[in-house]
Amino acid sequence: MTPETFFCWWEESPTKGFRFLRRFRSPTPRPEETLPWSRLLRKLLLPTILLALGAILRRFSPVLGLVWLALGTFIATSILCHSLFTVVSWNRRAARIRSGIPAAVPSRSLWTAMLILVYAVLFDIATPYVLLTSLERAHGALRWKATRDTLIAKGERLGFRELAGWEVPDDQNAATIPLFRELMRTNSAEVMKTNGGIRIPTAGQERMKVFSRPEEQLPERSRKIWRPTTLEDWSTAFRSVQDYRDGKTNAVSKPDSTSRRRVPPRPDLPEYPAAPAGASAATVVLTALQVAKPELDLIREASGRPFCRFDYAWDEGFEMLLPNLGALKRIQNHLDLRIWALIADGQTNAAFEETLVALRVSDWLREDPLLISQLVRIAQAQIATESIWHGIAAHCWTDAQLQEFQKQLAQRDSLAGMALALEGERNGAIQTMDRWVRNPKEISQVLNPWNGGPHDGSADSLEQTFFATVLPRGWIRQNQSTLALETQRHIEAARRLRGGTPTAELRDLIQEAETWDSEAQARYRDNPSPYTAFARQLGSALGKSVAKAVRSQVMNRCAITGCALERYRLRNGAYPQTLEALVPDFLAAVPIDPMDGQPIRYAQNDNGLFRLWSIGDDRQDQKGRRSKEGLHQDWTWPASYTE
Repeated sequence: MTPETFFCWWEESPTKGFRFLRRFRSPTPRPEETLPWSRLLRKLLLPTILLALGAILRRFSPVLGLVWLALGTFIATSILCHSLFTVVSWNRRAARIRSGIPAAVPSRSLWTAMLILVYAVLFDIATPYVLLTSLERAHGALRWKATRDTLIAKGERLGFRELAGWEVPDDQNAATIPLFRELMRTNSAEVMKTNGGIRIPTAGQERMKVFSRPEEQLPERSRKIWRPTTLEDWSTAFRSVQDYRDGKTNAVSKPDSTSRRRVPPRPDLPEYPAAPAGASAATVVLTALQVAKPELDLIREASGRPFCRFDYAWDEGFEMLLPNLGALKRIQNHLDLRIWALIADGQTNAAFEETLVALRVSDWLREDPLLISQLVRIAQAQIATESIWHGIAAHCWTDAQLQEFQKQLAQRDSLAGMALALEGERNGAIQTMDRWVRNPKEISQVLNPWNGGPHDGSADSLEQTFFATVLPRGWIRQNQSTLALETQRHIEAARRLRGGTPTAELRDLIQEAETWDSEAQARYRDNPSPYTAFARQLGSALGKSVAKAVRSQVMNRCAITGCALERYRLRNGAYPQTLEALVPDFLAAVPIDPMDGQPIRYAQNDNGLFRLWSIGDDRQDQKGRRSKEGLHQDWTWPASYTE
């Protein structure tokens, strides 16, 4: 049976179709008659009804409407293809019959039945699918080309490596110390190798073990009354690990006001040196932290270098590993605890030098074109200013030391790196989707198409193969264009964020970015589409990232003001009643809260110290007080403040 015979047989077959629809069929023409082309229009009546129904349902149920629209489009394409082939085949056979050539009659056999099935799948399913995906591919490619040309015409850099900056000599690059070289040497393929489900540690991860701390041995925070961790808590935690390993106890208690759990220390903790019996809490902590001295000496030396450029695997896009980010956070926490202990031990000068190292390390990611890097940098900055607060609370800093802190903090700009980070977010998404176009199997390694979660990593699973086979490449290009345009608005807004940006404009930019995020999420939710499915998952809440950058800048201003308050106390014996008293000897002007345009709030505490705060995201002044759950609605400095 040839394809032509199949279509003619299908048209003549009296049993094809459902019986209750046979009365709506037009009469079968005689073999010698020619089928009119207007027949195609009549055949499109059913899919037209489906499309209209889908458009109506989409107003009430976006997902159901989308399914109906997709079904109607596919059925319309299938009917169009089948009818077109039928008209062409029938008319060719009719012309031969009129010329005296007899029509072929299909035989009754298993082979004929198999051919009928093959032709039905080929012409009614495969051909419409290929036609639709080809049209989608062309549509997506044209839209992405237009988007790309528009961005390039604006001077945008769309390559990931273009944002990475120039190469710097190793002796000027803090990221070239052995610790980071070994961390960044690992590629994703090596790390994904597993042994019994556990990732194989790399050489860099082994070196980072010395910065591990026994957090699980600290007292749990009460659910009723929030209590900050003390230096004595850390001393007890280090002692309990040492005692457990010495066999002095077979379990470790975690005292808590609500429960008592017995948890042994993690096996990946290093061998902490033990302090003499009866040593102070500060001595116990400093002795235990000596385990990281060799690595910390290299970090101190590198902190004086002018650049820090990590060797990322840019070609891997969003799938590249970023082991340096977690390492930097752990190093920052290590430095903070060490500074705290040095201050308690009376080693003020050593604490001052270590705090300067902590400030420099916290700014190593300032030129990283990655959003997650800038968010880690913001977290590091908070830890670094907390280190300054330890000395203010202990009244151990001198006026000269406080002036140096103010100078270092004034050079920081948390806002300047946000535009670069958003560019990196956009370029990473573009590069990742370029890889998906070449190999859609990679999509399910990042986004599980069935439940939105991460995939198990099996590169050749059945679901990956199916997903890669049926996914139209044009949908990826559509998502690429959608995400690039959505991100571009945030990039252009973030470029207006600089250290010298007027305060009122900062507030307007935050509101603008948050509005864009809300509109985008509502659009994705109310009008789901395959053109935006990946953009919705890959696109972060960028407006919140802008707000975090503004918050970090405000906290930086508060830290500068805190140093000025301590300098005022050193000169006058007490803190001032208002911040206006700091101008002009200690501050050039009173810092402004960008969330309402008013001066930063200031209050003295019952313990003889003070707190500074911004009214924060909710624009409601909570007096900088911590809730019973340990949360700050306001942006309070220091973040560890508690009544």
